Amino acid sequence: MRSERRSGFTLLEMLVVVGIIVLLVSILLPVVGTVRKTAYQTRSANLVVKLATAINNYYNDFKAYPGPLSDDQLDNPNLTPPIQGLKGNVTGSENLVLGLLGGLKVQSTNGSIAYDASLVGKGPASINQLNPKLYSPYVDFNPSELSPMSTAGGTPTFMQEGNMDSAVPEFMDAFPDPDTRPIIYARARVGATGVTTPAAGSPPNTKAQYNPKDASAYFMSPKPPDRFEPQTTFPLMFPDKRTVTADQFFGNPATIPQGQTTPTDARGKDKFILIQAGKDRIFGTGDDYYYP
Repeated sequence: MRSERRSGFTLLEMLVVVGIIVLLVSILLPVVGTVRKTAYQTRSANLVVKLATAINNYYNDFKAYPGPLSDDQLDNPNLTPPIQGLKGNVTGSENLVLGLLGGLKVQSTNGSIAYDASLVGKGPASINQLNPKLYSPYVDFNPSELSPMSTAGGTPTFMQEGNMDSAVPEFMDAFPDPDTRPIIYARARVGATGVTTPAAGSPPNTKAQYNPKDASAYFMSPKPPDRFEPQTTFPLMFPDKRTVTADQFFGNPATIPQGQTTPTDARGKDKFILIQAGKDRIFGTGDDYYYP
């Protein structure tokens, strides 16, 4: 009489199979995460280059870099003249959106300037009260490339990305929320010396190439939930306690004198600079993507 053998896996065999699957998953997950981060970073870098192209096109048309607000009006809660519908400090990154996509208008009733979120994407407007004009957008309006929208109260508005900035949107990099970060933009002061601090021996009230306050709203304390690292002001203090000065953040590393750590010249001297936070999501670290 032949004995019958039961088919199927033993408990030990099942445990071995489960263990192999767990091992493979543990190896695969970090690889998938790295591939995703690389893809996000590639898309972010492409967006920076696209913005740089639009900025240069704008310069070719107007012989100035985009942003309807002057340097003195940025990071200034007391805008002169005031802009209706805006509270907080307009940053360089927000000024870039106003310059490339629009959002400002001249009121027909009294000639004052107002911000209207519904105009973002319609094209930049001349804010000359005597000769208002509307120009075509310098980049395609893509809401996924801008600050998220909120419909609280029934009116679509752009969410603020920092603690002290205004409601004007910023161009955001391609990492998914809550890891998305604004692309920092600053215009250089043509002919100015130094990076963010004037060269030694400069006359009083001399201005440097860049004003760090163009971006400081994104580094102010306390930290917005799941967004930016807690900062007080420049120099930036990062979670690893490494100090990065404003001159290092905006400076050209190719101009660091031997034996020193601070550049003597600015990136994008007499032009502009774009900064993207890189894979680690922290501004001011070695993987930041800069243009130029």
